Amino acid sequence: MMFILMEQLYLPTPRNISYNWNFGSLLMSVLGIQIVSGFLLTLYFIGSWGDAFNCVDNLIRELNSGGFIRYIHMAGGSLMFMFFFFHIGRNLIYGWYQQIGLWFSGCLMLILGVMVGFLGYVLPWGQMSYWAATVITNFCSVIPFIGEAFVCWIWGGFSVSEPTLIRFFSLHYLCPLLILVLVGMHIILLHENGSSNPLGISSRGEKFFFAPYYIIKDILGISLGVGIFWLIFFYYDNIFMECQNAIEANVLVTPPHIQPEWYYLAAYAVLRGIPNKFGGVLGLIFFVFILAFLPFLKGFGISSKLIWWSWFINFFWLTWLGCCVVEHPFVVLSQISSILYFLIV
Repeated sequence: MMFILMEQLYLPTPRNISYNWNFGSLLMSVLGIQIVSGFLLTLYFIGSWGDAFNCVDNLIRELNSGGFIRYIHMAGGSLMFMFFFFHIGRNLIYGWYQQIGLWFSGCLMLILGVMVGFLGYVLPWGQMSYWAATVITNFCSVIPFIGEAFVCWIWGGFSVSEPTLIRFFSLHYLCPLLILVLVGMHIILLHENGSSNPLGISSRGEKFFFAPYYIIKDILGISLGVGIFWLIFFYYDNIFMECQNAIEANVLVTPPHIQPEWYYLAAYAVLRGIPNKFGGVLGLIFFVFILAFLPFLKGFGISSKLIWWSWFINFFWLTWLGCCVVEHPFVVLSQISSILYFLIV
């Protein structure tokens, strides 16, 4: 990893890149914060049915700086997905998804990040955590022939229980190590053609070494990102937390309105918009994996930025629809937006 970072310092970089190219370094910074804070949280977490919720509560109330570490990890997860969306959006607008190896490694990191985020959401063992785990894992039951057995295998029993919690905790701890490996691969692949730029300049005479010119720009971008992070953390620490998750999991009481974290809401809106369970799961899979197949689809390129901006607006519209209750007209609007999401691409 140190060798990769040293090579990055001497990467020929276009002279005209803007601050839109800072999201990669911001993602690496937030990933570092998440790994360090997550490791500290594992020192006090107890992965059992009766103790998981109480240990998180005691971590906040009793342990010195425990609440500080927990809320950093929680806010950092949301911030990481925010930067992920901006980073992907910039690459779509400027057509950088045509670099297949680089694009695939980034999409794989996003898919792993989605999985890690879901696994971490279950660990506090609150009311929404438990029922979100129950709903999401039940989607595997649509697999022909082995669906029901596969769900029981994931649960480690006949319902979401203590074995499920232990397995999710183990995977949540190990998967970020795979993401670190993918980050290294992503940087290596970046060295094959160098960074993109708004004008598509490829002449070597129009490039500088990354150090020291762009290190200063990255430091400024990271400083602004950390400033946003601290603003959220100190003044709006619970803004991303579902109030139902402050209640310990109760298998006998279903929340009136189950919804995932905000960064899953667009996919959740697509899922809810399809009345058939099997069709909903297929729509959810295509929603995530369609980005990976963009290099093989008929792309619009740089000349159709308006198309991509329309796609982004529709994506955020789906995100808002995902937090609405399941009733008219939100279901119909979700169906229309879901169709537009796939048609625009």
